[in-house]
Amino acid sequence: MNIEIIRYRLPIYWIGALINGDYTGISNEEAQEVDDFVKHADGCPVGVDWGTEGFYSYNDANAIGGTCVDVIFSKYNQ
Repeated sequence: MNIEIIRYRLPIYWIGALINGDYTGISNEEAQEVDDFVKHADGCPVGVDWGTEGFYSYNDANAIGGTCVDVIFSKYNQ
């Protein structure tokens, strides 16, 4: 068994929901976007690379520019 690391560049306001399950401060529509992304992503969110925080004209969740950060997902391969 090995662990694959996958990085997704995602909106920074998603971090609470992704890492801590805390949806405080985001709308129901945004919460649904987070949940839909996780359902279709490879692996599970396990951490954040704060060194990547900044404004990006794109992200892996949608085509909207904004402040994003790379979120680290891990996937167990057998």
